[in-house]
Amino acid sequence: MKKRVALRSRLLNLAAAGFLPLALISGVSLVALVRQQANQAERAAIELSRALSTAVDAELQRSISVLQVLAAAPALERAEMERFYDVTRRVMDVNPTWFTVLLADPSGQQLTNARLPFRTPLGPIVERESFERAVRTGVPVIGYLARGVGGQFAVPVRVPVVRGSEVRYILTAAVKPDGILEIINRQRVPSDWVVSVFDAKEMRIARSRQHLQNLGTGPSAGLKGLMDKGGEEGAGVTQVLEGEKVYTAYSRSRETGWTVAIGIPRPYVDQPALRSLIVYGGRSSCRRRRLSRSAR
Repeated sequence: MKKRVALRSRLLNLAAAGFLPLALISGVSLVALVRQQANQAERAAIELSRALSTAVDAELQRSISVLQVLAAAPALERAEMERFYDVTRRVMDVNPTWFTVLLADPSGQQLTNARLPFRTPLGPIVERESFERAVRTGVPVIGYLARGVGGQFAVPVRVPVVRGSEVRYILTAAVKPDGILEIINRQRVPSDWVVSVFDAKEMRIARSRQHLQNLGTGPSAGLKGLMDKGGEEGAGVTQVLEGEKVYTAYSRSRETGWTVAIGIPRPYVDQPALRSLIVYGGRSSCRRRRLSRSAR
């Protein structure tokens, strides 16, 4: 009887000796698989943030193109301000994402404002930094999020009106942040993901969650740290404003300096890895039971 027990023990030890290296190799492979899944999720998130950034750039470029057509209007060439004002009013009707269209002289004094009646006394423009750059360079400029006289947030898109080599006027479309949010919503990103758009000064222009409450704020501390590492793109784990940890990716536009950041809930990435662990654990348990039975 003792010999039979000893033989069973030897057979079990022999089977275990053959199984353990396989288990170790499988475990290492599983760790590599989990890491590969995380890397794939990062790459997919970066690609999505890049696509959203391209969509935002396209909307801003569309605004520039419309303003460039306006800049060539014959009424503006002849300095017929009231007629040009009527043209800007009609343009406003077909651009609902614009808050208003402004015409200003190079000093910054507004000449017309499509949102107000003609001949209304107007003050100087808001957000002078981008305005002065447009005057100085003579090329279109995407400005920074700012509050207008009425308190509404808007992003100025500026196009110089150049005649010869002289900048005579600056045309500005005040783009609503809601228009940028609409671009995000059109991409049909899952509702539990978080998408934010920041201008070149890292001021939040749009957010897929609690957009109005967070308008004009900066990135969360974790996202700020990730973005400050440099580079036009990046990915990592950060904490969103609501407190949850997410897989984050961002893409910064070369054209505008704007940044689109995406936060993906961790279960989207972690659950496939967890399923792999469960499957692996179940298979390992079955192997151990079979070995135990075979040694009896």
